This record gives sequence, structure tokens and C-alpha cells, in this order.
Amino acid sequence: MARPRPTAVATARRLLAAVLVLLAAGPVASAHAGCGGVQTARPAHRPAAPLAVGDSTMLLALPSLARAGFAVNAHGCRQFPEALALLRHLRDHHGLPPMVVVALGADGSVTKADIRAALAIVGHTRRLVLVTPIELGGGSGQDAATVRDAGARADGRVTVLDWVRYSAGHADWFQPDGVHLTFGGAAAFARFLRRALLLAPLPPPFSGIVTLAGAGPGPAARLPFALRLTLPRGWRVTGRTALHRLPVVRLRAGGRCPAALTVSAGGDRSPARIGVREHLRPLLPPAGPGLTLGQHAAGDRAWASWAAPADATPVRGLWTQALGDPFPRNPDAGERAFLDVRVNARPLAAGGAACTRAHVAALLGALR
Repeated sequence: MARPRPTAVATARRLLAAVLVLLAAGPVASAHAGCGGVQTARPAHRPAAPLAVGDSTMLLALPSLARAGFAVNAHGCRQFPEALALLRHLRDHHGLPPMVVVALGADGSVTKADIRAALAIVGHTRRLVLVTPIELGGGSGQDAATVRDAGARADGRVTVLDWVRYSAGHADWFQPDGVHLTFGGAAAFARFLRRALLLAPLPPPFSGIVTLAGAGPGPAARLPFALRLTLPRGWRVTGRTALHRLPVVRLRAGGRCPAALTVSAGGDRSPARIGVREHLRPLLPPAGPGLTLGQHAAGDRAWASWAAPADATPVRGLWTQALGDPFPRNPDAGERAFLDVRVNARPLAAGGAACTRAHVAALLGALR
């Protein structure tokens, strides 16, 4: 059966879409001429909306993505280094949301180093979603393979939305170059990216604003933070309070080694650019007879635990993460800010100090 000819209205809409894309971003094959400015859109009444970062292929979908719930930032000719600079700026100014969706590759390559850099910026408290890019002329290529490989190898830290496979067979979604979208393609792209909203992290049980007091010039810095705390099986939250806008969460560990735990947060800053492990040293109690110390590290976070042998003595632990420079615009303050989360555990059964130490280590290790 012959394919029906497009109506005059459909043809006009496709031509208008092509003109809009060309005016905003220029063709992919051009030498970045006429790239236009950065275009943004965001949903109403959603300050922490997931961020979608894209190039000229996202421009026509801006209104649809904003209606779907995304804050959108698109720029014709954008390549990955520009996106990394944007994410780094938002992180340093505390404007990076819990989820970041990156759809790039039409105007440049996507490398493993790019993805590693993006993961370093979003850290362990946010989710990175990558969209497989379509190559000029349509179809898949090395960039899409790199994105898929990252999804398989990044220990669950990268979620892949395979736009290449989803859009296969829908030539009407694309302009003649096989990359830029038609109006129908823009609506389909927004519907597809809505899948990422199902992956958005739930509101964290541990969040607040920490005041960083300590040595160094400048006023006390106030920085927001959010941590995910995955409770081990059989544990439960018994209470929440807020002390000076900082959360205090009380937990109960059941089973053969019951314990009552309290999790609280604080922060400080150091005038020296020290690492996380070095930051832990002055926070540890002095070593003494019968005192058990343990230090652990994973990525950009580290924690320590300590306990005295007596069952009646609470077991304590400290989780710390570097937050960056609290005064980035002050060249004279080479400071580093840290978030410190403290856990106190009290055994509820005789002889429970050893397994209570294991409770503390498990809880600190579950923080993200």
C-alpha cells in the first residue's frame, strides 16, 4: 500500500519546525555559526525540578519538557565541556537539583572522561540520567555506545534513556537531517524523558541547612544539604526533630542486637585545602587503652567509628563529606567546607557493644 501523502498543514508545520531549529542553532554540520543563545524554561511552582541539559536538538521540545516537569537549559552547538561548566556552576552555587538529565552528542562527541566528570560533579546525592544521541543522518553511533556502556558499568550511578532505540522507525519525528525534531518529535521526546521522573529520588529523610562556623575569614556560611539514608532491613524511624533547622533522626535497630540510634548533622570549615581523610583526624577522639577506632573511605566521603569496650558506653561514628569552598568569590579564603553526620548508638541488650559497632558502620555506609 502506498504511503499517504502529507497534508499541506503537516508539511507547513514540518517546514516551520525546521526554520525554527535552523534559526536557533544552525545545522549540525555547520562550523557552529548561528548557534544562538542559551534557551531556558522551567515548570511553575517547582523550585527543585529535575534539570534537562541539551543542545539544538532539544530547543523545539523546551515548552513540552517544562510542562512535563523539567527545568530545561538548551543551547545550539553545545558540546559536553559546556554542559560540565554549567553543572559545576550550579553545584558551586547550590542550584543543582537532585536529578540531572543530559542529552548531548549531536554537536560533538561523548567520551568516558566526560561522563566521569559529570558523575564527579553530581556526586553521590544526585541521579545522573544520560540520553543516547542520534547521529547526523539518523541512527546510532559510537556516542550512543559510550552512553550505554556507562549505564552498564557505573555501579548504578548512571541511568540511560535510549532515545535512539525508542525513536527508531519514526522518521516523521525528525527533520531531513535525521537529528533535529519536528513538532511531533518534540512531543514524543518530552513524553520519553518523562520516564526519568519515575526515577527521581524520593524526598530525602535527612536534609537541612548547615551553618559552617570555624576558623577562617568571612561570616558563617549557610549551605543546604540532602542525604539519602537507606535503613537496613528490620530498622525503623522512631522520631524526627529539628534543632536550628538541622535534622535529628532517631532510629531503632531490632533483631538479636537491639540498639537505639540518633543521627544528627553539623558542619565546619577549614582554612586549609585538606582532604576528607585529613579532616577526620581532629574530629576523632584521642586514642587510649581499650578504644577501638576504624576509618573508612569511599569516593568523596569518609567515615570513622569508635567505641569503648563497656556495653554501657554508646558507640559513636562520624560520616563526613567535602562540600567545596563556602566562599568561592573570596580569593583570600582558601577554605574547604565539610558536612559532618554523627551517629550515636546505645546497646539495648547486654553484651551488645560489638554488634552495635556493626550497626553504626552499616548506617554510616548507607548514607549517600
